[in-house]
Amino acid sequence: MSDSLVRWEEESARDPSAGFALICEVVEAMPAQFHLPQQWEPSEDDAYRAYELLRQMLSKVILRLVDRDMNRLMQILYRVDVSEEKVKRAFQGEFSEIPIQLADLIIERQLQKVFTRKTATCDKLPRM
Repeated sequence: MSDSLVRWEEESARDPSAGFALICEVVEAMPAQFHLPQQWEPSEDDAYRAYELLRQMLSKVILRLVDRDMNRLMQILYRVDVSEEKVKRAFQGEFSEIPIQLADLIIERQLQKVFTRKTATCDKLPRM
């Protein structure tokens, strides 16, 4: 499990609404090509359900792209900045597991970006 997922789990255990908010930030940062719905089913006290819902929605979109438009999927993965090495490993596994593994990689990368934005404040930037 990646550092960002471990950190998300820790924050979700401490404060479920904070974990939910992080997942919402991940959804907001998703490329428009994923066509994720704006409405969420889970309540704010259920960060893990929100994560699983996002994971399921992403894996359905990814499966469709794997079947119909692999080039587009690869462009999206590049745009999200998912590690090429990790993507290659995901494609070496069972076909039925590829969409969920890619969904996990996308969520992991988006969480990394959210955490980076939260820790890289303007105070840390050099003054000109």
